[in-house]
Amino acid sequence: MEQSKQIGYLCGNAGLRRLRPLQVNFWSPGGKMQVVTGVKRALQEALQIGGRVDSFGESTALFGSIPEFDSMAVVTVVTSLEQQFDIQIEDEEITAEIFETLGSLTRFIEQKLST
Repeated sequence: MEQSKQIGYLCGNAGLRRLRPLQVNFWSPGGKMQVVTGVKRALQEALQIGGRVDSFGESTALFGSIPEFDSMAVVTVVTSLEQQFDIQIEDEEITAEIFETLGSLTRFIEQKLST
């Protein structure tokens, strides 16, 4: 079964703004790559880091390594991910390990999508 979602809105420091449309097909054979792309897009929009996200790989360190990604930005990133993937992330699920690398964050989102 193929499931498609359109991204919605992001509430950040600049107020409510429309995110660029991105079609994500979670259950297609290329789904993993599309999840990584969606996670990168959420980080790019939430942290306002522009094209730097294009160089991120699975082992790229996130929280504590990207100056824009501090404890205050976690809420913005979580909100962006929830809207990007139409999921709900509970407060007790948020740990430093999830935000350690792009790979750990992508695996967390893939797990949320499969449940």
